[in-house]
Amino acid sequence: MSLQHLLAAITEQATSELAAYKRASDERLSAAKARQKASVVERTAAIGKQVEDRKTLLRAKAETHAQLSRRASVLQARQRLIDEIFDAVLAAVGAVPEQKIESLLKRLLTSMPKTGTIRPAKKHAALIQKLLNGSELQLGEPINATGGFVFESETIEKTCTFEHLISNELRSQKELWVSRELSLIS
Repeated sequence: MSLQHLLAAITEQATSELAAYKRASDERLSAAKARQKASVVERTAAIGKQVEDRKTLLRAKAETHAQLSRRASVLQARQRLIDEIFDAVLAAVGAVPEQKIESLLKRLLTSMPKTGTIRPAKKHAALIQKLLNGSELQLGEPINATGGFVFESETIEKTCTFEHLISNELRSQKELWVSRELSLIS
């Protein structure tokens, strides 16, 4: 074989091998690009899902917060209304004529210990003085109250003002009922 044929055969074999290496390299490069593209698509999908999950969570939190805010507003309005109702009750009780209040004050006075000082509301000072006639209880300085009195002795103090009776006795017994009734209205 001549040198020329030998050189042509070597060149052809080298070209053939280079083409095979180039094809293999191109295939590996294409496979790597495909894997990279698939990885990017997977990551993009995962990130998209995370974003959607986060949006859903934030939306749920916002809706819950809005519901709680609305509920708090309703409860505050209801509480203001209850306060107004009991203030109106106090005003109504304070406006009751002395003739009708006399029996209540008499019962309250008889429930007090036998000795001590009664400090009446200015409005009921004369009535309480009349009710204390013949009693061992002493009449003290009048107080600023809608009605009723405060009993004081060396050992105890009992508040029987209308404000106290309505806020501590009546309200504690009826506030839940009033609240339920208001719920039925709204």
